[in-house]
Amino acid sequence: MLLFHFRIFKNGVITSWVRFLVFCILLLQLLCQFERNSVLRFLGTFDSYRVEHCLRKCQEYGIIDAAAFLLERVGDAGSALLLTLSGLNDNFPELESAVESVVSDMSVSASSDHYSTVLKLKEVDRFMEFYDMVLIFFS
Repeated sequence: MLLFHFRIFKNGVITSWVRFLVFCILLLQLLCQFERNSVLRFLGTFDSYRVEHCLRKCQEYGIIDAAAFLLERVGDAGSALLLTLSGLNDNFPELESAVESVVSDMSVSASSDHYSTVLKLKEVDRFMEFYDMVLIFFS
């Protein structure tokens, strides 16, 4: 469909606008596939995209923070919060097993190091990202 519009408006401003939209769609697709952590930044930087299409892509690839951002942008803050909380809930089992692994590997005498070691886990980072998103919704 975009190619059809592109052929109709071969010269002028419309052509540039259509090219930019096609570029945004392709860039979002690539970011979703290969650079998931950059999707939210991309969506926050630009606003010349179809929100429904971007939301569908973010949900398809499981990029929760970006999908929540788009839901909030269209005024569905309740769904954005539920999506964020579900992502937080999904990370609890991973977090629990990672912490248990660290604690079981350390000796009892090194118990003061548990906290600093656990904070370095990637599962803790992921959990804290979701936690920060939830705090944003309540502030």
